[in-house]
Amino acid sequence: MYSITIILNECIDRIIKGEMVEQCLRSYPDQAKELEPLLRTALNVKIASNIQPRAEFKARARYELLATLREMEAKKSQQRTVI
Repeated sequence: MYSITIILNECIDRIIKGEMVEQCLRSYPDQAKELEPLLRTALNVKIASNIQPRAEFKARARYELLATLREMEAKKSQQRTVI
């Protein structure tokens, strides 16, 4: 099973290439609830991409998003260990 981070990266790449959010969600029905708000955000970013941020900003934003996802995964792992 792929981690949510890997799935999210794949779906973001697919959305950038023009695929719809719903298509990505159908590919990962077990993760759809967690993916949907993240992918909707990614889609909104794509729509707003007429404004060209600097490469440094893009890299930092992606880093922060992935760091947040890693934190979420770590918390889930800790919760599973406690239970």
